[in-house]
Amino acid sequence: VQLGLVQEGMTIDLSLMRSVAVDPVNKVAIADGGCLLGDIDRETALHGLAVPLGHAPVTGMGLALGGGFGIATRVLGTTSDHIVGATIVTADGSVRVVDKDSDPELLWCLRGAASAMGVVTKIKFRLDDVSDAVTGTMVFPDDPEHKMWR
Repeated sequence: VQLGLVQEGMTIDLSLMRSVAVDPVNKVAIADGGCLLGDIDRETALHGLAVPLGHAPVTGMGLALGGGFGIATRVLGTTSDHIVGATIVTADGSVRVVDKDSDPELLWCLRGAASAMGVVTKIKFRLDDVSDAVTGTMVFPDDPEHKMWR
């Protein structure tokens, strides 16, 4: 029985690894690999800071490692643009702490092709200053007879 998209591979559950540490002075946050986007939003918002994340707070860190497009992308860039470091366990069991100085090529790979590189257990994000924001979604009906504004 196949339960997912992985064939001849494995899925590793990091859902118990959900801590987020925010350094408001240096404007960075380190998030565990099992974090949900809401975990990061909640902690960074306490300091008036944010990473541009996706729309749904229950989305996992795969969003960051696959690019990451959300409401703030047009202003702040993609989520992966904000990755400045990571801790990754490679196939040989090595634990590597990666940043622009230690391994710029692997860091570049983690900003879009991380699943091919190993298991990412922590991600270090650059944070942006933000203010209170109100967002919304407009849904237009598919019915041509419907009057949008009355």
